Amino acid sequence: MATPEFEPWLKYPALTADRLARIATLIRNVRKECVDLYEPQNGDGPWSLGCRVYERTFFAIKEAAKDKAVGTWLGINKECHALQFSFNIGPVSLRFFRGDPEDPPSRYLARSDGESLHLQYCIHFDDRPAVDSMLRLAVEVDSAREAAAVFLIEIDEYKEVIGQYRIPFESATNLNIRTFQTPPINIAPVKAEPIKTETEASQREMKSNAGSK
Repeated sequence: MATPEFEPWLKYPALTADRLARIATLIRNVRKECVDLYEPQNGDGPWSLGCRVYERTFFAIKEAAKDKAVGTWLGINKECHALQFSFNIGPVSLRFFRGDPEDPPSRYLARSDGESLHLQYCIHFDDRPAVDSMLRLAVEVDSAREAAAVFLIEIDEYKEVIGQYRIPFESATNLNIRTFQTPPINIAPVKAEPIKTETEASQREMKSNAGSK
C-alpha cells in the first residue's frame, strides 16, 4: 500500500514549499558535485562517496544557515556525537538519508540527541512540533548516483511512515541564474574598390619615369 501524500505546511507551517525546495536543491547540488569527483578507477568506492556526500551536505547546510536571510528560519542542532547531524526549519527538526522513502534505515527512526534537546526547547512555544512524529528527508538516487528526487516523510510513534511529499527542486529562475551573452559587434560596411589591372599600373610607372628625366 502506497504511503499517502500530504502537504507539510498544513500541519507544520514552518515547512513552506519554498524552504523545502531550497534545502532539497542544495542536497541535489552537493551530491552532483561529489559524483563529479568520484573516481572508481582510482580506488573510490560507494563508501567513500557516501561519506563525502554526507559531510559536504552537512557543511553546506551549516554554511547556508549563516546567511542572514536564511538564518531566520534555518538552524543547526548541537549533537553529542560527531557523526550525527540534524537541522531545523523553524521549530521542526529534520535529518536526511539516502534511500527509499517507504523504508527508512532503522537508525533514522529515533531522534538524535540534538533533536530531543531542540524539541524540549520548543515545547514551550505555540508553534512547537508534534511530539509523537518525526520528519526525515529521503534522497533517492539514480543509476548515475545523482539525486533523482528528495522526499519529506513523516514517521509516527510506531516507526511507520504515514505521509510523504515529493519536494520540487528550485528552477534556474529561483536560483538567480542568468545566461550572459556577448554583445554584438557592429562592423562598418566594406567599401569595394576597383581592382587595378597590371596594364594600368605599368602605364602609370612609365609616365612617372618619363617625367623624372
